[in-house]
Amino acid sequence: MTHVAYQGGPSFEVFTPQGSRPLPTTAKLTNAKCIRKEYDKDLKGNVICIEGDTTQTKFQLARDDKAFGLNLIQPFLVLQVYAKVGQPLYFEFFVTDGSVKRRLIFSSSIKEIVQDLLHVRIPIHGIARNKWMNLCFDIPNLFSSHFQGLVFKTLDGISIGPTCKLRKIFTLKHALKQDYIRGVDIPAPLDFPPGVECSTMLFARTTPLSAPDSAGKSGRTPLSDRSGKVALAFGTRYAPGNAPSDGRPGTACAQPEAPPMPVELTPSKVVASPNPGKRQVGELPGPRAGPK
Repeated sequence: MTHVAYQGGPSFEVFTPQGSRPLPTTAKLTNAKCIRKEYDKDLKGNVICIEGDTTQTKFQLARDDKAFGLNLIQPFLVLQVYAKVGQPLYFEFFVTDGSVKRRLIFSSSIKEIVQDLLHVRIPIHGIARNKWMNLCFDIPNLFSSHFQGLVFKTLDGISIGPTCKLRKIFTLKHALKQDYIRGVDIPAPLDFPPGVECSTMLFARTTPLSAPDSAGKSGRTPLSDRSGKVALAFGTRYAPGNAPSDGRPGTACAQPEAPPMPVELTPSKVVASPNPGKRQVGELPGPRAGPK
């Protein structure tokens, strides 16, 4: 049970499909015929295949009752998934602020952020396909940005929908390393085997959305008009011999797909003239003041 397990180390493994009984007793399967375990020869281990319709098929860790809550306290959640081009993706996280459980929902089937008092739906587009991904979610940051005034306490449930393969789920104390961005490496027992090409994507909020009104609605404003933006960082590890070179020995350049949402940039600074009263070269004279 996660609520009594030690989570003080640098990482905590939540789920692995290895062993004769890969599905934990706390797992809840919706449309179980579309969820199966199979052996992946590239990974040299088992994976969980989640197929079917996104509205009917779900692989959920932790049942609905409190007795089976995951009680995860480390801030960064990592899902190791593989999805093919054109297939939908769906992730749902049940987060508690100490009293009320709220949901963070990520889906490739929606185009704009929709929020009320108890859940927020966030579009995800731009995740690399036909390769293994480390999807790293900054849960406290995402939670407090969308639900203003509330503080993350525990992650109590994880639900994954079609269509993907799932290798492992684990949490980290610190964010994963991406290209040109500091971070930690995946602990060796949780990392992909040598020779497997994989990428890392970090999801975090940069600016909060407006708070929902008293009716629990925040509106359905198009994404381009919203102030809230999801910041994404990318990193790629290539199989030996397949890494494109950037001109330096032993380095590789990743070219990630476009992020699903615009990333907020630092505004350019306006530099004031050093002599406000003196006309600069090329500056047109202003209108003369009239007689007093």
